[in-house]
Amino acid sequence: MPWLELMLLASWVLMLAWYPCCCEKQFTCEPCPGGTNNAPQYMTVVISGMADDTCANCDDYDGTYVLEFDEDLSGAAFNQCIWINNAIPLHCGCRGTNGHSIYIISTYDGDVTWGFYVYLEIGCTSAIGGPCERYNRYLWSDNLSVATYTDCNGLEDVSVSYTSTFHHGGTAGDYPCADNQCDASSATCSVSSGDTA
Repeated sequence: MPWLELMLLASWVLMLAWYPCCCEKQFTCEPCPGGTNNAPQYMTVVISGMADDTCANCDDYDGTYVLEFDEDLSGAAFNQCIWINNAIPLHCGCRGTNGHSIYIISTYDGDVTWGFYVYLEIGCTSAIGGPCERYNRYLWSDNLSVATYTDCNGLEDVSVSYTSTFHHGGTAGDYPCADNQCDASSATCSVSSGDTA
């Protein structure tokens, strides 16, 4: 092999050795079915069809969200594997600070199905008119077949069904703390493993 080709090959090998890995990490998390490396670093959630109730901007929550695996809140001790995105923009008129987030929880106990839950949480703390800490939690969930979805890596545009809206806390009469900020009853939600945004 000519010396120029050898030098090019050597420089290519050195570059590959130095260049950081672009691949997503894999995690082992018992409340996902499967064995080792059964949980991806990222999950992608697509929500569509959020409707207004007391808030006039609920369709702004429609979109694609990338969630990251949280090692500190996952594992057998918590009976869950969890992916979180706490950077959801504030759309619905809460005063003060906001606690908007979206997260996925997987639970599995060795059965033929495993629980899969997607939560969109719209929260607020009112700095005007007294204390107000309220959040509305919108839930889409399904039991997934282990025969079809062997671990948390194998999800591709999996639809999960709207289940419920949960209201927590607040001070009556204060607008940003009103119940039913959005209506998610007709909204769709789908999930894919990895960062597909």
